[in-house]
Amino acid sequence: MLDPSRVLRAKASAGRSLLSALTPKQRQVELDPWHLRVIYGGRQWGKSTWSAVAHERAALPGVTNLALASSVHKAQDLLWPSFERLNREHDAGIILRQGQALFRNGGKLKLLGLNTLAEAEKIRGYTPGFASLEEAGTMRDELLEFALSSCLRPALMRYFRRGGRGTAAIGTPSRNMGTYWHKMCLGETGASVHFATIHDNPFIDGEANLRQVLLDNSKLGWTESTPEFRREYKGEFCSDADSLPYGRWDGEVLPQHMAPQEGWTVLTLDFGQSHPNAWTVHRLTTEEAFDPTRNVTVRMHTIHLIHAYQEAKMTTEGVAARTHALRAQFHPNIIRGDSGGGGAQSIADLQRLYNVPILAVKKAGFKRDRIWAYDSLLGAGTIRVYADTLPWQKQARTTPWNDDKDDHHPSYDDHCLDSAIYALEDLTAHFSEEASEPLPGTPAWEKKQSEARWAERMSYLDGES
Repeated sequence: MLDPSRVLRAKASAGRSLLSALTPKQRQVELDPWHLRVIYGGRQWGKSTWSAVAHERAALPGVTNLALASSVHKAQDLLWPSFERLNREHDAGIILRQGQALFRNGGKLKLLGLNTLAEAEKIRGYTPGFASLEEAGTMRDELLEFALSSCLRPALMRYFRRGGRGTAAIGTPSRNMGTYWHKMCLGETGASVHFATIHDNPFIDGEANLRQVLLDNSKLGWTESTPEFRREYKGEFCSDADSLPYGRWDGEVLPQHMAPQEGWTVLTLDFGQSHPNAWTVHRLTTEEAFDPTRNVTVRMHTIHLIHAYQEAKMTTEGVAARTHALRAQFHPNIIRGDSGGGGAQSIADLQRLYNVPILAVKKAGFKRDRIWAYDSLLGAGTIRVYADTLPWQKQARTTPWNDDKDDHHPSYDDHCLDSAIYALEDLTAHFSEEASEPLPGTPAWEKKQSEARWAERMSYLDGES
């Protein structure tokens, strides 16, 4: 008996030559055989070109594939320019009509609007070999999940093992995290995830382009840490600054080789039971400066966040091994661990069984106040962030406040953030300023000299008596 999948693949082979039109990153996405692919990132890496080539290569004779967007017009705006370029530069022979495209091998692409649950239901009337969700990040949670799980999945089953290519969800990050789209991009829904930015496009100078974007938007105050820039061009999920607990941080990250090698060092650990364990290392350095107006020597303190690490599914032995490794690397003056939840038992086990000199975290006041204090120190430049802190950086840029603005949002990863604020008590305890000797010739100096002479005379008289 003739294998229908071989017939379909043979008849669809006309589109295979367009693989040469793809960049290495686009080719990696295209050759991924998984039934659900998620492709997200920044602008100008070539997602529309890839989508057009993917549809041409996935065309099966007599089969109608689907491209879904907020409207038919939007889908056409996204795909038609790329189809026209493929015709012009690669003689693809794609016939474009209103709302549909016809391919040389007899396959067809139908554009559908997807804005309501009723429109999603219409997908059930098709049996496509391939379907793309264009700009999936703009779709509402219930619509996106319903379209994928209840409509596309059963509709695609007929051809998936017979030459079909499943589903591809394509989009950019949004300001909303914890959404279904965000979970898809994190790989939590069973998808094969691909991330790309302008740096994956060999035809564009990515650095020069991003510098120009910042220059063009300089009047709006854009910097590399501006949420809109991070979302649209760097491909990061990022809340707006006013919704971030650490919004005063300017996003500056110093090279690791600039981190101080000595100073008061605090290693803190946030224990994870069903969540990751997280470690951060802060180092406090001090410089002295004299303030003549107040006649004090001020100690200028700088806190350096020099390391952050996070790992899930660790045994107590693994936590101990990691902590000992960090001790050997950074020689902390003190090690603290969170004693909340099961943390007290973890601290006891680390002390007793693994000889880790760890103490419980000192928690003074409300957590909201500790977050505010850490953010203020970041904003003032008192806390400096170094390159070897990637987990903390990502969380600081993306984790928003909870609804009451008194803690990090529970739906987001915040374990390195928690670990970092645990260090505040031990770090700020060393902040101080001391009275200094007055400058010679000043009234304060003359007064002190007079008092010293008087004390000396009184001491002499007391001796005579």
